[in-house]
Amino acid sequence: MANYSLSGKLHVPCVSVSDEFGGITIYDIRLNKQTGSFGLDMESVKLL
Repeated sequence: MANYSLSGKLHVPCVSVSDEFGGITIYDIRLNKQTGSFGLDMESVKLL
């Protein structure tokens, strides 16, 4: 479940990313609100 805070941050605790070999990697990420969109907070990316 993703959580959005009034401070403009979106926390997505489980993002599954497929690779070209059929493997899946799971990440925990945070996005910051920008004008009309969200930007990835690269320092928040964690491999699960």
